[in-house]
Amino acid sequence: ALGHRDSARVGCYVGTVQDVTELRAAEVALRDAEERFRQAFDEAPIGMALISEDGRLEQANTALGVICGRTRDELLGVQLRELLHPADADSASEALRALGAGAIDQLAMALRIIPTVGSPLEISVNGTLLQNGTGHLKRVLYQFQDVTERKRYEEQLQFMADHDPLTGLQNRRKFESELDRHVEHVKRYGPEGALLVLDIDHFKTINDTLGHNAGDQLIVSISSVLRGRLRTSDV
Repeated sequence: ALGHRDSARVGCYVGTVQDVTELRAAEVALRDAEERFRQAFDEAPIGMALISEDGRLEQANTALGVICGRTRDELLGVQLRELLHPADADSASEALRALGAGAIDQLAMALRIIPTVGSPLEISVNGTLLQNGTGHLKRVLYQFQDVTERKRYEEQLQFMADHDPLTGLQNRRKFESELDRHVEHVKRYGPEGALLVLDIDHFKTINDTLGHNAGDQLIVSISSVLRGRLRTSDV
């Protein structure tokens, strides 16, 4: 306050004014972005988790809980390797370390998750490194997609492409592929094995007199005999 020394009356005030419009707008934008991320994370149709550098789940969404057969709260603090098939745990931990060390930018791998009930599930996993302002590892954003049914369907398609639908034996295309592979093996390691060509005597007569259904039954019977007499390593 400035004024006459003997006067109790205030003469004026000195103050500052700061425009915080942009600051407030930035704070609102940050809150909106965080809310959008939270909604996208929680409501995502695939499993999602934020995992610490030591492999612990810090956040998890509902979809991941469904995959694992647990609630979201039950997943918090759990080590990722505890959810995985033992044969996949070490490779998942190694990939997480490589991501944290900067050896890789993105993580993409196939893992098997063991739910609390049921058989192991085939899971496609993608991980993205999240860093803080200092550039140090903060967390890893993981996405988990259950591809069990897709894998089963792909295996069925592959089986259908490689096997005869009547007998279940490998078809001509697959047999030729296996034969080519064996020829290359023989070229490198020397001759071994044998190739047999079998014929069914009077098969045309059976088809013509008894019908194609009887011919099919005969083929199935012979294939069963062959399968029972051969080793699993034979084609």
